[in-house]
Amino acid sequence: MNQKVVAVIVAAIAAFMWYQPFNSFGMFYQSGEHWGGLAYGLLILPSLFAVATWLNQKQLSLIFSILSVLLAGNYLLKIGSNVGWGLLGVTGCCIASVLIAASLKSNHSQQA
Repeated sequence: MNQKVVAVIVAAIAAFMWYQPFNSFGMFYQSGEHWGGLAYGLLILPSLFAVATWLNQKQLSLIFSILSVLLAGNYLLKIGSNVGWGLLGVTGCCIASVLIAASLKSNHSQQA
C-alpha cells in the first residue's frame, strides 16, 4: 500500500483513539477531549504528520511524528498503571508514524 494512504489511515485511527478512554480511576474514565490543553497535540500532530507525508516532506513528517511520540510517552509516564486503551492506541499510532516517516524517501532522492 502507498505510504501516503497508510499515513492518512494511521492519522485517522489516532484521531479515533483520541476520543477513547485515556485513563481510568475506578469507574471514571477520561478521554483526550476531557484533558484539553496539550492533549490536543495528540489529535493535531498525527494529522499534520499525514499532511506532511502526503506532500513528501520527510523532515516535517519526522518532526511531527517524533513530537507526537514524546507527548504520548509523557502522558503514559504520568498516568502509570491507570492508562486506558485509547492512549495506548494513540501511542501505537504515533510509533507507527515514526516508522513510516523514517522509511520515506526525501525529495532530493526522488528528483535524481
